[in-house]
Amino acid sequence: MPRHKIQSDNQGVALLTALFAVIIISYLSVEISYEAGIEYRLAKNKIDEIKASYAAKSGAELSLLRVAIYKQVSAQFGEQIPNPKLLDMIWSFPFAWPPAVGEDASMGTKEEINTIREDTMQDAMWSTQILSESTKFDINDLNSPVESLQKAIREKLTTLLKNRLDKEDAWAERNRDLKVDEIVNNIIDWVDADSESLNGGDEGRNYQNVIPEGSDLALPPNRDFKTLEELHMVDGMTDDIYDVIAPVVTIYGVKGVNVNYAESDLLRAIDPQITEEIAGEIISRRKNPDTGPFKDLEDFEGFIKGIGVDTSTYNENKLPLRFKKEFNFRISSIGSFGNQTKEIVAIVFDITNAKAEITKLLEEQIKQGGDPDEDEDDPSQPRKPAPGNNPPKEDADKKDSFDKGRPTILYWKES
Repeated sequence: MPRHKIQSDNQGVALLTALFAVIIISYLSVEISYEAGIEYRLAKNKIDEIKASYAAKSGAELSLLRVAIYKQVSAQFGEQIPNPKLLDMIWSFPFAWPPAVGEDASMGTKEEINTIREDTMQDAMWSTQILSESTKFDINDLNSPVESLQKAIREKLTTLLKNRLDKEDAWAERNRDLKVDEIVNNIIDWVDADSESLNGGDEGRNYQNVIPEGSDLALPPNRDFKTLEELHMVDGMTDDIYDVIAPVVTIYGVKGVNVNYAESDLLRAIDPQITEEIAGEIISRRKNPDTGPFKDLEDFEGFIKGIGVDTSTYNENKLPLRFKKEFNFRISSIGSFGNQTKEIVAIVFDITNAKAEITKLLEEQIKQGGDPDEDEDDPSQPRKPAPGNNPPKEDADKKDSFDKGRPTILYWKES
């Protein structure tokens, strides 16, 4: 074979080899670049998620501090402040980082805020809000011995669902088979003490398919809801129905009505004489800066008597009415960074003040009719002080007590 022919063949093979090598290298570089890009984005998203989570925790911790400050200031100076609602400003206004700057703010104000932002080195954003949890109905009061409170909560749930069916076509179409009375009865069956369904028959018949074979689990459990999410387990409950009910109910109620915080529906639960119009006048009186909230039961009864309520017959079920400061709060904190968002929801309780109020309610019940569980002839049981006696000095010293330090957290959820 001629020499130039062999040389030409070798050059062709070398060219093909080089082209093949270039293709392989190009493919590998593209693949490596793609994989590196994915890993980078995943890592960045994870970092953004962590930053958003810690931003939400920053807002939540600041809210806990505000609640703690409110309790301390209220305990030490509450009696000296004529309008207790002024103290609510410590916890009630929303707070966010970075601070919102209005368009009418001066250039100096904007530069000062920008300087503060740079000095903090906090590049994530968060917003937090504290709400009174006692403005909601306690769904466990569907089994309350106070019949008017039971009825009020039942009517509230029924009205909510029926209004949604009547006013939102898309929601009504998705829930066209919903029987409002039946789902409300199922919720009541969950907490009441008997095994007979309000819809007829045995309460457990519709739960047999969800209980594992051989399990001693009983549904419904005939006890209070332990979490609000437990509503999902009620027969017939859907996400649509839950999303309507959950925002207006709680399981962390105060077993009564705080007249200075309750909304119209809860005020109307006190007595049928309190109509929607009268409830509106009560709320207007609370918001009036000249009069402020109600100081006590005498102040409240004097006001409603003047607007047409017969105070000699109202509240026959003796629903406990509260007028003191709030001690039951819901904290919502949302943190965001990049394209990641995290939310923390917490429920905090002032155990000391809650215990003091419950003790006071029990003492009032004893004064009114005696304790049915107390055996007066049992010498082993300590005797309670007679009505009208001065409380022991150690109790008087606890008048301004409060939970010191970090507020007691009953519920904490991160999502």
